[in-house]
Amino acid sequence: MCGACGGATAEWLEAFLSRGYERTVVASRLSTLAAGFSVETHPAGWTLRSNGGATEFFGSPARLVAAAMGRPGAPSDAIGVERWVAGLSAHRPVEVRRDEVPPRHRETVPGPVLGGSDPRTSVNRLLGLLASRSLPRAAFARTLLRDGEGEWVFGLGITSAPS
Repeated sequence: MCGACGGATAEWLEAFLSRGYERTVVASRLSTLAAGFSVETHPAGWTLRSNGGATEFFGSPARLVAAAMGRPGAPSDAIGVERWVAGLSAHRPVEVRRDEVPPRHRETVPGPVLGGSDPRTSVNRLLGLLASRSLPRAAFARTLLRDGEGEWVFGLGITSAPS
């Protein structure tokens, strides 16, 4: 895919969220998304376990997030995603250095910015961007991040705005 639409892949973001500590943050945060399931880490990804029994394995954070967002009670719009991210607890500081991110994700993308630039919520906000992509109309295309050089914008290349 070319990256011009909401269906574009975000390989860097998926790799970032799959790292050791970040994988743990993803599991704990997604477990708060809605009642009826829990997410646990696995050496090669995550498992999503329904309270009723079934367990599914996901090696990709995008597929895991899409499955979690499809559960009853999960946010169904931009406001719900924003509220969910805002209510997540802080994690240990995670600096996302702009020189580690592909240039196409460092460009300014039009649209609302999800959250501030606090490194204690960077994984939460990046997870929120991924959650936003699973909505019928992607709502958040970018978030502020902070590194040694100051604040910068991370964008997913989503060009559609909420209706």
